Amino acid sequence: MNKRLARYTFTASDNAFAIIPSDRAWDITSILVCNTDATARTYRLHHADANEAASVYNALFYDGRLAANTTVSLLDEGVVLSLMPGEVLRGLASAAAVGTIHVYGRERAP
Repeated sequence: MNKRLARYTFTASDNAFAIIPSDRAWDITSILVCNTDATARTYRLHHADANEAASVYNALFYDGRLAANTTVSLLDEGVVLSLMPGEVLRGLASAAAVGTIHVYGRERAP
């Protein structure tokens, strides 16, 4: 059964918002990004190793554009993104406190 694994309100600086526990793995089936602002915004989402900074090397979405007051799904149906213990999701947006991200999927033993 899918459940919400993480949620985060973006800031304008890079932050780790989900760190996979050492005894778990995540199979992500859905990532939703919402822009609550009346102005279009951009966002970045990174899948990094533990203690790895965000970079173009680990970017999943880099300066993705979100229209004003909209929500988008970032994974195509049937796509599963597996994260292993210690791996991290990092992100930021072009403005603080106007964008959110919700991550859904399954948690399992690695």
